[in-house]
Amino acid sequence: NYVSVFMDYPFLNYLKNSFIVSAITTIIAVLFASFAAYALARLHFRGKSVILGLTLSVTMFPQISTLSPIYIILMHLGLTNSYTGLVIPYVTITLPLSIWILVTFFRKIPQELEESAKMDGATLMQTYRKIIFPLAVPGIFTTGILAFIAAWNEYLFALTINTDESHKTVPVGIS
Repeated sequence: NYVSVFMDYPFLNYLKNSFIVSAITTIIAVLFASFAAYALARLHFRGKSVILGLTLSVTMFPQISTLSPIYIILMHLGLTNSYTGLVIPYVTITLPLSIWILVTFFRKIPQELEESAKMDGATLMQTYRKIIFPLAVPGIFTTGILAFIAAWNEYLFALTINTDESHKTVPVGIS
């Protein structure tokens, strides 16, 4: 059966497609989520809890309810049967979860470290890059793993958006 999988089907192409889409999705989601989570965990502004609640509520939408509008938009943009056509919905799926996870990691980092960096004349971005980010690497790495697995295992969007054999991912190819 293993020989049949690799000889009768383009399974290596499915693996390549899944890896490319999942890696790009993970990089984009973790990058944006780290900045958003830092802002939600550290900065003080009105509506912060509302934004965090909305972020969490987005994950409660069933994927099937968003499939048709996303497919129509991607079809009009000419992004079906492409990596970009899958990365966009995958980022929308993984981003809220990534933000939610990273907010808890950033809240556990002592604020005194940021205050001392501010006293030393560091800007907010320097503080994030040189102090907060290195301390949050375990949380960012964990979030990256979860985002990668979520993108790798996603089936519904991959089945609907990429119908061409050359752009199918592993879950669709296995089915």
